[in-house]
Amino acid sequence: MSRGPGRIQRGIESAIDADPDNAFTTEDLCELVYPGVEAEKKHCVAVLRAMRGVAERRGLALWRSERVGGTLILLNPLNVVSYAMARLKGDFAYHYRYKFIPGGGWKEAQLRSLLAPGGRNHKDIIPGGAWHIQVEVERARRSGDGAGVQQLADEPNRSIEKQLKVLRG
Repeated sequence: MSRGPGRIQRGIESAIDADPDNAFTTEDLCELVYPGVEAEKKHCVAVLRAMRGVAERRGLALWRSERVGGTLILLNPLNVVSYAMARLKGDFAYHYRYKFIPGGGWKEAQLRSLLAPGGRNHKDIIPGGAWHIQVEVERARRSGDGAGVQQLADEPNRSIEKQLKVLRG
């Protein structure tokens, strides 16, 4: 019988509480949970196991990144900025913290700048943006609102149909 969250799970939860608008890769959490230690496989396995427990207990999501090795990303699917950070960290094009690229790939601050006003992906997180709609769909799905889920899921199609009408004249 469990006696509650262990040290690693508590460390992960405190990281989430400190920065709820973020998504965390396995590497991010290894660094936070084991400060000053170069993470070995045993550390990563312990963090992965704890990530699964935290995700289940808090209703968070775990995604696998697109890059080689497919690191896990822990995110809050009901928070649009957390969702966006997970999309960016998991996208193979940005190589977030990828140690096999000179310079180590993109850093978190660079990804956040993409979400800032004027950034390449800012349009996706504002109301009506693609990622904002995905978060709203998940909220409706979790609340049991089947009609709301379908209506939100059809939103991009209606937008495309409007644009086609304008183009056709």
